Amino acid sequence: MNVLMSVLLGVGMAFSSLTAGMDTTSMSSATMAAFGQGGGADVETEFVQYVEEDLVAIQQEEQVAIDTFNQLVSDPNVQAGTLVSTMESEVLPRYEKVVNGLKLIEPEAEELKNIHQTYVSASEKQFEALTKVYQAVNNQEEALLDESDALFMEAETMLLEYETKLQTLASEYGMEYTSPYVQ
Repeated sequence: MNVLMSVLLGVGMAFSSLTAGMDTTSMSSATMAAFGQGGGADVETEFVQYVEEDLVAIQQEEQVAIDTFNQLVSDPNVQAGTLVSTMESEVLPRYEKVVNGLKLIEPEAEELKNIHQTYVSASEKQFEALTKVYQAVNNQEEALLDESDALFMEAETMLLEYETKLQTLASEYGMEYTSPYVQ
């Protein structure tokens, strides 16, 4: 295994820690308690739709892309050509579909709109990181792996911020939401 592939294995481990335990069913099937009284019914309704409807297919697609990527980079015997072709044909197109799907979701409630934008930004960051991995292996540029690792770390921070804000919003409206990222 060459140096580039060894470094790539390390990048994959960093990305795996970002998505470890990610369960799209727990993410999309938030447990909602009885709605509280007051003027927040629109936010509550939109929150439930957002978590239980809007994100489901996107997060399933995201999970497939992540699982495929993690499987590739965790295999010490993967050939560079296999990695490049699978990134090109499966991982990058799937993750681009995730980013584009997220951009189509336009929450009306200002609180949810701001939280959702964090998710969009985190996904864009992850897509950029995945693209850097592809370019690094395809062009044999090890320095790009360092860049991708930094981007994965930024995305992880943003995803944790997103999930924390989502939990906080749910709590403010008397709803329960179990995040797959924040334990």
